[in-house]
Amino acid sequence: MTDDGSAARASTMFGDYDIIETVGQGGMGIVYRATDTSLGRTVALKVLKDDLRSHKAVVARFRREAQAYASLNHPNIVQIYSVGAVGGIPYIAMELVDGDPLSKVMKRERRIPWERALAIGEQIAEALGSAHEAQIIHRDIKPGNIIITRDGHAYVTDFGIAKVLTAETQLTVDGSRLGTPQYMSPERCQNAEITFSSDLYSLGVVLFQMVTGRLPYESNDTIELIRKIVSDPPRRVSDFMPDIPEDVERLIAYLLEKKVENRPASAHEWIYLCNRVREGKSMVEDDSGLESSLKSFRDSQPTPATPIASDSDLLEESDSVLERVRNQWNAQSLNVKTVVAWGIVSVIMGMIGLLYTMGIGPATANDLSRRLGATRGDWSSGNRVASFYPEMPGLTLVQLNNLDWLPDPAGWIDASSGLVHIVGRSGSAWEGRRGLVSIRKGNKDVRIVLAPTDAESIRIVGLESARATAYVELSEKGSDEYQLYGAELAADGTSVVRRQSLYNVIGKPARDAFSAVEQIVFLSSDNRMIVIGESLATPGESGIYVFEKGKSAGRSIVPPGMPIGKIAATDDESRVAFSRHDEDGNWRMYTAAIGGAGQSEELVSSMLTAEGSFAVHPSEELIAVAEAGAGNVQEVVLYSLRNRTRTLLIPNASDVRWHPSGVDVIALAPDLKDVNQLWQVSTADPHPRKQLTFLEDGVSDIGRISNDGKTLLAITDSDTKSLLVVMDLEQLASGL
Repeated sequence: MTDDGSAARASTMFGDYDIIETVGQGGMGIVYRATDTSLGRTVALKVLKDDLRSHKAVVARFRREAQAYASLNHPNIVQIYSVGAVGGIPYIAMELVDGDPLSKVMKRERRIPWERALAIGEQIAEALGSAHEAQIIHRDIKPGNIIITRDGHAYVTDFGIAKVLTAETQLTVDGSRLGTPQYMSPERCQNAEITFSSDLYSLGVVLFQMVTGRLPYESNDTIELIRKIVSDPPRRVSDFMPDIPEDVERLIAYLLEKKVENRPASAHEWIYLCNRVREGKSMVEDDSGLESSLKSFRDSQPTPATPIASDSDLLEESDSVLERVRNQWNAQSLNVKTVVAWGIVSVIMGMIGLLYTMGIGPATANDLSRRLGATRGDWSSGNRVASFYPEMPGLTLVQLNNLDWLPDPAGWIDASSGLVHIVGRSGSAWEGRRGLVSIRKGNKDVRIVLAPTDAESIRIVGLESARATAYVELSEKGSDEYQLYGAELAADGTSVVRRQSLYNVIGKPARDAFSAVEQIVFLSSDNRMIVIGESLATPGESGIYVFEKGKSAGRSIVPPGMPIGKIAATDDESRVAFSRHDEDGNWRMYTAAIGGAGQSEELVSSMLTAEGSFAVHPSEELIAVAEAGAGNVQEVVLYSLRNRTRTLLIPNASDVRWHPSGVDVIALAPDLKDVNQLWQVSTADPHPRKQLTFLEDGVSDIGRISNDGKTLLAITDSDTKSLLVVMDLEQLASGL
């Protein structure tokens, strides 16, 4: 294992543990699948991160919390086998559960039937009840900390982790890194005392999300979200699921009460009520039967050895569970004064928003998120179009402040200015709208380039670094005509957009030669450019041509034929690599000499996984390609144009780019949970690799790498989040 806790390679020994592979990464450490050689069993080995090992208090508390956690023995809690240190590196060896995080299950299913959700919730509550009896508060109940096996068994993991981090270092835990504390209780949002009841509140949020596919409180602004959790009534399950049984809704709402004293007195009490609902019995009855049975149940429960003062002070023994459930439910649903009060607040907030839009003050981030895409003014420098969240050293997540917009990396104008397409999400008010924004490396700012419009398509035709200009083709709905725009980006991120013509961009000879231009690659020398397009002589067929501004004619380097996809020039601009459809609709990859003419292309691979799944080495002698091999098995291979050799680098990989070092590649391949992540792979035998990203939703594709090869812009693989992934490859992907 490396000293920095980076992903271990096969057959790496760590004390008595033989490291097999990386499983994941959390707020405190990296988790490996390992074999305990002394006992011959497979374990999950969590190793404390390097940046936390320097905090002596964190290390001490890590051990104390892990040892306390190890004392828990419950079928719904991941079992701790041992706690120790090897070479001064603390670790926890625990049970390796074969299952998926609940977060992945919810992403896959979106909504879980309430019957199964309650069964899962009951198991989580059982685990919490056992921990609370041992005086242990979890503090970070969320879908990512719950594992579900194929047979529906639920396991709770990571007890005490949040306490270790926040108590000693004020660092944020992994679940709060995105600044979205959706699962935090009101008391935790106010930095008040955290109690057993705080875990129950978080369980309520998880249940709400399982059943509805939504959250009781939602906002793109962290401060606003916390304000809602503290002050606003939660939304009701029936707002999203009108046919939900009333008692199921009540059962979840009982956990989401703002005041500790209004929630269940214990996890076991809630389990008792949950069992009633699952058996088809009413949670709240008018007769005294339920009240009597609840009293008998509570009297039978053991009193905690050291009850938390805030709970005992707040709870009044005379207030029965029946009355609390009935009163709080009625207060939420029927209290006219509450409805009127919040209605007045809504009207006032609406008037304030109206005044802002009339020019009394700058638009807020929340106002922007409601109006995003309406006008260019909404995207001015005074507005927060996106929020930036450091996920780990070298990796930042960027979220558009309106979740109705989906980002898609488009390319880089230069080494520091990236471009991102934005598309209105299907089913949203912005469906069908498209726009373009810019993001600057090292500057936490996203700016509008082309305001969202009701366009049929927006396509980047070319990126000219010398002029810091992107040439964008836009087609309006219902029109067969295309308009060309030139967007020039200034150093401060602002842009000037002007209507352009092919005559101005590539000159009259090139304009007159084509019926359609598909792509322009600007070369750095001699005012030359490579143009992919349909010539007037061969309409419907794509060819590659080289033009020089001021010259009377261009020259064909790849003759017209089947459609051409991605094209890339070598660093010395002597050759181009490109993908092209064959007659069966598959993508093939070729190279051609820019100085050649006519039939100059050379086939390299006939099995690309996608039109852009190749990368040319700066030396132009090596090309990394993601191929679909026999049986459609995807893999990344390395072709040597000089030696005519083909070498397998990594199996089960679907995309590839070169690392800035020129020695390694960045590949897209699944992790143990079958979620696509980014990996660094050495081209030197035996091709060791390490996992670079540990994102819950994974990475959709490798995306775009900046012109200097140092920054990667990708997106997470999620239908519910609008997250860009910005990676500093030099910092994150160190040498293997």
